[in-house]
Amino acid sequence: MQVRLWHSVLLAALVACGAERPRETAGSDTGAHDTIVDLVGAGASFPYPVYARWISRFTGETGLVVNYRSVGTGKGLAEVAAGSVDFGASDAPLDAVEADGALMQIPLIVGGVVVTYNVPGVTGPLRLDGALLAEIFAGRVARWDDARIRALNPGVRLPNLTIKVVTRLDPSGTTIVFTRFLAANSAAWQQSPGVGLSVPFPTGMTREGNESVASEVKVTVGAIGYVEQSYAMLNRLPTALVRNAHGNFVASTASSLIAAANSAAGPARSDGLPSSLLGATAADAYPIAEFSWIVVPQRSSSPAARETLFRFVRWSLASGSAEAAALGYAPVPTAVRQRVEALLDSLSAAGSPR
Repeated sequence: MQVRLWHSVLLAALVACGAERPRETAGSDTGAHDTIVDLVGAGASFPYPVYARWISRFTGETGLVVNYRSVGTGKGLAEVAAGSVDFGASDAPLDAVEADGALMQIPLIVGGVVVTYNVPGVTGPLRLDGALLAEIFAGRVARWDDARIRALNPGVRLPNLTIKVVTRLDPSGTTIVFTRFLAANSAAWQQSPGVGLSVPFPTGMTREGNESVASEVKVTVGAIGYVEQSYAMLNRLPTALVRNAHGNFVASTASSLIAAANSAAGPARSDGLPSSLLGATAADAYPIAEFSWIVVPQRSSSPAARETLFRFVRWSLASGSAEAAALGYAPVPTAVRQRVEALLDSLSAAGSPR
């Protein structure tokens, strides 16, 4: 399988980077520290809608400012490596990181990558599975009335219309989650184009960010694309029911994402958290679900900034469920939340990274 991961390059840059980024401090914090430390983060567009709402509330309640830019997983990790931000965000665990511990990862939310489309006359959700999606995104199924699509959607009047594939141009956690799903369901896709933050899709047009993919699908008749669920919701785009490991066709909802998180089938990481939610075993699990992770350098240049970030993480886990559900995300399971809180407690008590 062709795995195009940039993690080893980014880690090398992180280890080599010794410069500290200057920060502004002002006033008095009402928490455990004497100064308010503004945070800067950059990364995945996958969690951006819910991060934006959380940050607004968090700042209003605490006076602590968190600035987060939706630039894509690849660019965000590059900024973490350069030391220009306090944290990044990724839509999949960075498996290569665990060997040297250069980065710490904290799961903050569960999201679903959905397949969205613009097919005139189709009102209900289409049914699709991983093998068929691999054929569509490889360009081998090129029309909406193809017999393979009709076989999964009996009774649906599908037009004789060219399928126009829309994919991500920028290195993207959404892409790695989606291509992992395709590879798990298609030996041909696993061989080529493979899995990665960025892969050479054989067909279609490319756009940067979840926002732009959703916008392109909305205005392009015959389009199909993959985005995080909230972007389809915000653009009022239809989303497909996707067949899971049980053979059930499931929509991405808070309950189906929770089912996926609670029945993760992949091996656990060294910190005890699931390495992937793909292949979740619950009958009602959405099959293209993943955690979204905050990514923090182990070499923090500012203990105060680290503690402010931990405070934001704790606040989000404790107070952010309503916004998450309203935008189509799901909170992390209770067991995962407890593990994260215990980790933050140990790091705060130690006063430095493990």
